[in-house]
Amino acid sequence: MYLSKMSITDYQDYLTYATHAYAQDKIQAGTWSPAEAQTLAAESFQRLLPDGPNTPDHYVFSLMQEGIDQPIGILWIHAQDQKAFIYDFEINSAYRGQGYGKAALKVAEQWAHTQGIREIGLHVFAHNQSAYHLYKKMGYLETDISMVRQIDAEPQPTQHATATTFSEKLDSLIALRESGRASQDTAVLKEALTGFQDLIHIHSQEPVLHYQTGICFDNLGFTNDAIPHYERAIALGLGEDDLRRCYLGLGSSYRVTGQYARSLAILEKAVEQFPEYKPLHLFYALTLFNTQHYEQALEKAFLTLLPDNQDPDIRYFEKGLHFYATHLDDTWSPAFYQEQD
Repeated sequence: MYLSKMSITDYQDYLTYATHAYAQDKIQAGTWSPAEAQTLAAESFQRLLPDGPNTPDHYVFSLMQEGIDQPIGILWIHAQDQKAFIYDFEINSAYRGQGYGKAALKVAEQWAHTQGIREIGLHVFAHNQSAYHLYKKMGYLETDISMVRQIDAEPQPTQHATATTFSEKLDSLIALRESGRASQDTAVLKEALTGFQDLIHIHSQEPVLHYQTGICFDNLGFTNDAIPHYERAIALGLGEDDLRRCYLGLGSSYRVTGQYARSLAILEKAVEQFPEYKPLHLFYALTLFNTQHYEQALEKAFLTLLPDNQDPDIRYFEKGLHFYATHLDDTWSPAFYQEQD
């Protein structure tokens, strides 16, 4: 088996199929509604592959097998800074169950080795058990797990730690951390972190505690330590007010540690869920820039900042700036004014 850069013709066929399939996966996963799924899926592909198979740092391959004169599947990889992420991988239905999936992943690893890549990541939907088991057999490890539980209309009572005691301790630690952050006092921040960690030993299932601990690690500059706490907080189920800020923290942490594909995915999801929370849009713009979506990054930043800007000089030019932000590459050849006789 070998990889061949996908032709423009094959890419157009793939795009039509993949957009529909991605929309259906999102519907089945419960992320998007049927009414919006197709549009959102198309926007996602356009954002990630604005130049199709020629988009920088993205590699869209046809999977070819000796003796077969047509592609038996596709492989789409994003590669940057010694890390790669498989955006899409599929063996065509006529060739499944014949060992081609395993062979394709081995070829992908060989290609990655030639590119100096040291790590390959991927995402698999929970309902796609055949793919999940294939990846497990090939040595892919679970690094984070998102889980969802449907809540009944009348939830059953649960046992919690003593609310007042836990709440008081948590509020005290948050206040301590914020004082350390404001004064840039590392010793105070470390004292707060020790308190958060001690509390986690007792209340390990409290999502807000993991979220606040992640912020403390971030304040101290230990971003790699913050990430699993943000992930844990989301998996355990944060309330909406904390969730939007937790998405921001996680997306930003992925970005500054070079995990751009993960950052793009989590922030894209976050801005869809919380479109009114403007800081998310700005951090999303940063990741768009890092993934070479320069025009979208600038447009996102401008359109987020302009409406609330109170500077009178900027407000004067707001209409023009808003227009240019959505027409970044447009040029005009206006006519010269000619005096009339």
